[in-house]
Amino acid sequence: MCGIAGMVCLNGSAPSGVVDRMLALMTHRGPDDSGLFEDPTRRFVLGSRRLAIQDLSAAGHMPMSDPAGSVWIVFNGEIYNFQELRRTLAARGHEFRSRTDTEAILFAYLEYGDAFLHELEGMFAIGILDLTVPRLLLARDRIGEKPMYYVGSGGTFTFASEIKAFTAIPAFRARLSNAALWQYLTFGFVMPPLTMFEGVSKMAPGEVLDVRPGESVARRFWRLQSDRESVRRIRAQSETETVADVRRMVEEAVEKRMVADVPVGSFLSSGIDSSIVTATMARLSTAPVYTLTVANRGLPELDESARAVNFARSIGAKPHVVEISEPEVVGMLPEFVYHMDEPLADPACMNTYVASREFRQLGVGVAVVGEGADEAFVGYPVYLRYGRYAPLLKALGKVPPACRGRVKSLLNAALDHLGKKDHQDLIRRAVESETLFTTQDVFFPDGDKQRLLGPAAHALYGLPSAAGVSGRVQADLTEDSETFRDIVETIAYCETRMRLAEMLVMRVDKMSMAHSVEVRAPFLDYRIVDYALSVPTRLRTRSGTKHLLRKAFQDLLPEGAHAGPKVGFSTPIALWFKGRLGDHFADRIGRCSLFQAGVLDLGYARALLDEHRAGRQQRHAQLWNLLVLTEWLEKYQVDVGN
Repeated sequence: MCGIAGMVCLNGSAPSGVVDRMLALMTHRGPDDSGLFEDPTRRFVLGSRRLAIQDLSAAGHMPMSDPAGSVWIVFNGEIYNFQELRRTLAARGHEFRSRTDTEAILFAYLEYGDAFLHELEGMFAIGILDLTVPRLLLARDRIGEKPMYYVGSGGTFTFASEIKAFTAIPAFRARLSNAALWQYLTFGFVMPPLTMFEGVSKMAPGEVLDVRPGESVARRFWRLQSDRESVRRIRAQSETETVADVRRMVEEAVEKRMVADVPVGSFLSSGIDSSIVTATMARLSTAPVYTLTVANRGLPELDESARAVNFARSIGAKPHVVEISEPEVVGMLPEFVYHMDEPLADPACMNTYVASREFRQLGVGVAVVGEGADEAFVGYPVYLRYGRYAPLLKALGKVPPACRGRVKSLLNAALDHLGKKDHQDLIRRAVESETLFTTQDVFFPDGDKQRLLGPAAHALYGLPSAAGVSGRVQADLTEDSETFRDIVETIAYCETRMRLAEMLVMRVDKMSMAHSVEVRAPFLDYRIVDYALSVPTRLRTRSGTKHLLRKAFQDLLPEGAHAGPKVGFSTPIALWFKGRLGDHFADRIGRCSLFQAGVLDLGYARALLDEHRAGRQQRHAQLWNLLVLTEWLEKYQVDVGN
């Protein structure tokens, strides 16, 4: 696990010291070693900060080259099949000088060319400089567990694991992307290639970027359900066969993610996902597994620590608990927003941040998590609600244009009466025949964004609706697979491509690497994701959410261990916004450049806080979205323009 960076200069040599300074801003990603390579012309520069996980010796130093010194690699991530890959490559004559997965990637490139990515199982952001071409090849893993950002201007192309590294470039200016702001206010994250920084792009999951003199070409090297015959076979299986496959695949994925030359533990909530992972680790390990649970003391409806500790003890694990408090969160806001790079409106960021810090202090260098099971195995009740609404929504889409306004008015009045105002945007999208699914957590629907945007933001009004963003993702369904037949399957696909890739795993990466902790997610094994998304909805939801996981691992989950409601990595921000966090919010928005410039409406933001504090409506998600945004603007001194 590392922080990587590099520069390609087409019109001369790279400026001295820039990549060094970029690496210095990512020391937290790799405190164990630092390396730099410059080709003789200094047109190409590669750099790495190393967090040693496999082969802790100096043999793992990066950038790493082939024996001829003509191909160089920097790599962030873990390749879980690297030992098998090593054996195959050694049999073909490649002589290894280390026990690292980095060297296995390098020789795989030499052996297979651009097809080497298909040989890799794991999470990765890779930069390969091939001086024989010459070219720079960048790749982001299939699911998107590891980030990769780039900037190209004036004949210079620069890449890095984190956006903050670009602030080391003398000409870099932090400017707000208006298009990205629209997405962030909607989803709480931004889809590739956009970032919240104008001029900074991010690679999409499963994407390769080939940078050569005079051109750069992006392509996807992996798509979901690309093997149509395999998909049809999975859909035709019995429940017994499917359950057996799920058990085998998850156990194999957990076992591979336990391989490390440093201590390995798990982040344990009271939910089924992390419990399955931890229980499987306990069965496979010869030593007790360290677990880490975040506690919200004094809030029994949100505090899962007692149940998690009891479960850990029942399987022979060694539980640890760390508390999180409102004053601590307010105090650390600037720091963990800084580590986000761009704002992520997921309150669980603070839990991951605190848990990772605690594990680092305990000397645990790798944490295994349950991320990804909710999307692949239908873990969110909202998915099922969408499934129940689907016939009605489809019927509303057939309303004649002349009647749409009247129908919306009648339905909105009924929803107001029932206290279901959050469904109004869904009704609007259905009646107007927009894409029915954006993502499960829409912070500001299009109508709310129009009220939030101030008089200086009129240029934003011409941007596509929120549905347009997920609509482009859904358009890939026709390319990726012929098997998606209902709204729940579409939701799971979109969530995997959108919210999971660009918020949840980004949160895991940024908050854990802030404390030099590597996080591994067995449920994000691309074969598990591909398999689970191929299973028909009726089987994945036979007894409710996560039917297949509950069935496959019922023997590892003691009766009553999960009788209470799932809490996950929930945080009490709804309560905190009625207290000190709300006071902090009111102060921050009053000083925020976006509100001062009239891009966002200060009165509307204050009204949201007043509504929440008065108990008229739960607004904590929207308040958190805006608070993270204001903290980010301040921390990075972002120019909001007009």
